[in-house]
Amino acid sequence: MKKDFLLNLTSAALILFASSCDNPKTAGGPGSETTNGITATVFLADGSPAVHAGIMLRKSNFISQDTTGAALAPDFYTDSLGKLQFNGIDSGTYRITIIGDSEIFSQELEIEDSERVDLGKINLSMPGSISGTVMDTRGKAKLAWIGAYGLDILAKTDSNGNYSLNAMPPGILKFFALSSMRDTLIADTGITIISKQQTSWTLTTEAPTKPSMKFQDFEDTTTLRDWYFSKDTVTIIYSPTDYVRNGIIYDSTLQSHVFDGFYYSVVESWVLIGRSISDSNIDLSDLDSITFDARGSGNIRVALERWDANSTNNLKAWTGNLSISNSWKHFSVSPSSFLLPANDTLSTGWESVKGTVNRFHIFAFGGTEIAIDNIWFYGVEF
Repeated sequence: MKKDFLLNLTSAALILFASSCDNPKTAGGPGSETTNGITATVFLADGSPAVHAGIMLRKSNFISQDTTGAALAPDFYTDSLGKLQFNGIDSGTYRITIIGDSEIFSQELEIEDSERVDLGKINLSMPGSISGTVMDTRGKAKLAWIGAYGLDILAKTDSNGNYSLNAMPPGILKFFALSSMRDTLIADTGITIISKQQTSWTLTTEAPTKPSMKFQDFEDTTTLRDWYFSKDTVTIIYSPTDYVRNGIIYDSTLQSHVFDGFYYSVVESWVLIGRSISDSNIDLSDLDSITFDARGSGNIRVALERWDANSTNNLKAWTGNLSISNSWKHFSVSPSSFLLPANDTLSTGWESVKGTVNRFHIFAFGGTEIAIDNIWFYGVEF
């Protein structure tokens, strides 16, 4: 696909580093009066000429703004003998990338006035790849954009913070990570890509500087008087049958005190551990996440509610099923984790309840045990 070379190098880099990503001038062909430029002859790995191989020339600090997931977008092509020639290029540091028949080559080079750079014989080779994860210091997946300077490629991390970039040219590339809005550089580093191999680059960023509060760690039983372990009409609670404080044990794995409850439930029945947050409704609109540790059996759901025994208009936002086992697992629940009413008739959704919360509950069902510890709220204090 041919593009307008001038447009590609200016508009694509307009948002970031615009002043340093000026595009090179291009002149006609061999008949141009200017002498500075690039020449080379390109071959495939099997030794045959790379006929009509795509060629990309970008400033070395070029950052793509193409979020479609497109890979390399050629501006020019080699001729029928695999030869390439650029003339009249402004002085500066560039990255030239060539791709043909699934093979690739990329190299940084310096162009000076009145200088012709002859790259001689270029051999394409099979690409490599890079993958990794972007997390914050709390272990929460981070939304970010990953790319390489001088290449037309930009990939977004998924909901688990994972990313993957394929068809990367072998050699040393300088990779970068941008914030979710692509307006802040999170990190960059030089990484060697090896042909036909996958390289890893994992990032840990600072957690958001938002308020945080320990909601309950079950170490001080005097803070548990507002907590309850309740059930529906068909579930049986074995322990604790009275007060939550009587379900506190010391766990050697976490090396802390935890709540540990035992129950029996039939299909679609439940128990819950929770508490009243406030006598009046509180605003949790700025909530970033709720984290906690859990083990046991069956499934759990986290719920934030506006509940009044005398009201017929109670609101509840809860998550989908979170599976637990006899090994401790760390969970992180964000506003996007709560089910929409269209997907669950028992949920009125996060938007309905976020400004008027007065109850916190963790429901358990389909098992016989639920153990909870280290409940934290991030983004809010109350």
